[in-house]
Amino acid sequence: RPREPGDSLRAAALLLDRGADVNGPDWSGTTPLHVAALLGANDIIQLLADRGARLDATNDDGRTALDLVSGPPPGRGGPPPGLPPGRGGGGNAAATAALLRRLMGLPPAPGPDTPRGARGNN
Repeated sequence: RPREPGDSLRAAALLLDRGADVNGPDWSGTTPLHVAALLGANDIIQLLADRGARLDATNDDGRTALDLVSGPPPGRGGPPPGLPPGRGGGGNAAATAALLRRLMGLPPAPGPDTPRGARGNN
């Protein structure tokens, strides 16, 4: 049958129901949460969080899922290896970052019009 909306979410839930490790990293420390964030799969991010994913898990580069959709690390530019520019968050990185920030109990990210002193980095 052709792929339908919600198939990926159902597949992820089935894997978790059958014992997949919600925090299981690959060879580079990338967790399912990192991948879901990069793809902008917010429904899967919510599922992983509901199933106990560590929202602060870091990959081998020391980056969390939120870091991956919030921009390059300090002193470095560009997307993670293998990911074209502008693709983090599946094309809607702001929505993915907002969801991750909410799930982590962090305040919303300051907007570009926020006065510098109000951003917490005088």
